[in-house]
Amino acid sequence: MPNNQPFCLSIKGDYLLADGVIDQCENRWIGIMEKENKDYIVQFILGKQFQDPSILYKSDGFIGYLSLNNIHHKLAWIEWHKPFMPWDSSKLLIGKLDGLSSINDIECSEKENSNTRKLVSFFQPIWLPTGDIAVSEDSTGWWNVI
Repeated sequence: MPNNQPFCLSIKGDYLLADGVIDQCENRWIGIMEKENKDYIVQFILGKQFQDPSILYKSDGFIGYLSLNNIHHKLAWIEWHKPFMPWDSSKLLIGKLDGLSSINDIECSEKENSNTRKLVSFFQPIWLPTGDIAVSEDSTGWWNVI
């Protein structure tokens, strides 16, 4: 496939795709798929046309804000559940990408404001060159980067 010609990675299906990142180490696109009111993290191999989405993770809520760490093969994302919106209450999840097959060793960061017992939300995780992750959260009542 010539590099300068556009082509379609996915087959036509009853789903929506969004919020993708390119994993150059594994030559794939990783993104979010919404299908039948459920959210999934899926992948498509770059350079192949008309693929079925390959599911890496299934959420029991909603997913957004993917962030990829190619050096340590980790993926971070924000997840939230009804009746909340992500700015009301959400959690930060980080998982280890296992080749092209799955996300393992998923760690979850959930917080509650100890003074007010208010639910905490996370936003926009970003990997730093050190391998650490920076994320905004509102446990103090204000958005701060931690």
